[in-house]
Amino acid sequence: MGSSRRYGGVGSLTEDVKIRPADAVGTIHSRPRVVWWAWLGVVFVATETVAIIGWVANGHATPTHAIAADVPSYAKISAVIIQTICVLTCIGVVTYVVRQCWRQRSLTFAGVITIVGTSLWWQDSLMNYIRPQAGYNSYYVNLGSLNSDVPGWLSPNGHVLPEGLLLELTIYISMLLYAQLGAAAMRKARSRWPTISVAALIAVGFGTLALFNVVSELAINIPSRSYGWSSTIGWLTLFGDETYRYPVYEGILSAFVFAPSAMLLFFLDDRGLSVVEQGIERIRGGPAKRNAIRLLAVAGFLNLCFLGYNIPINWIALHTDHHYTLPSYISNDTCGLTVANKCPEAP
Repeated sequence: MGSSRRYGGVGSLTEDVKIRPADAVGTIHSRPRVVWWAWLGVVFVATETVAIIGWVANGHATPTHAIAADVPSYAKISAVIIQTICVLTCIGVVTYVVRQCWRQRSLTFAGVITIVGTSLWWQDSLMNYIRPQAGYNSYYVNLGSLNSDVPGWLSPNGHVLPEGLLLELTIYISMLLYAQLGAAAMRKARSRWPTISVAALIAVGFGTLALFNVVSELAINIPSRSYGWSSTIGWLTLFGDETYRYPVYEGILSAFVFAPSAMLLFFLDDRGLSVVEQGIERIRGGPAKRNAIRLLAVAGFLNLCFLGYNIPINWIALHTDHHYTLPSYISNDTCGLTVANKCPEAP
């Protein structure tokens, strides 16, 4: 999990500030960039908090159970194997990050990515925000989802969607792995083409993680039936007749979920700060306050980028031309996830 760029933390920033005369002059009075990103982060975190409180208070945080007899044996076995791998990987990432932060006595950027990545989980199933178009396998460990409690949610019974705690949540906790994969691809590209532009580097990162997401999702979904799409654009869908059908636009758009963290990691400055954390040294207060602002700033940026997936995918939901019937353990009697059980809003 190493990186050729040094991770930094607020603990190391305080010493840097003391030896930078430009900061002591105090001629720059505008708010630093990190503050604006942090305020955006507050908006997203507040929205997530409202959804989580409603999810619990309204009794929606309850498991959606599959009818075990309806789940194929190979899907059950695969689910156990995949969840185990995800949990072990998650433990490995968290252990690595904690040890790194402990050694440096500061919140490193790896720690920031891990904490903020975990918080992105709330957006994972917002592709059903307007109209249901995908369902998750309820054989996986779940507590339903917080969908119905997200402000403005439109789809009926969104809380029934079984968001896998040991699958989807662990993936977001392990966001650092995606960041390092994308950053590694960008380093390789810069080594191969030293004059490559920033735009081209970003394209390499996005392309690498889009391809990785397509391959990894198919590798997981084909044997385990972890989720399924009930409506897609037909000519852009692979394996259209199978439960594990895959709309290629989902893979492309997914780069907006994972690639931005790779961009931040790759372009860290010599103090280990990302572009959205610039100006943190001008914030008055101790490490706790600065770390909170850093976390909010990165949360604002990554949540905004996540909308680069959710806004287009919800627009597509209104224009799909192929509709399919999903197995009971994926549809979970939610309207819109079977041909015969359309939602009242659906045409």
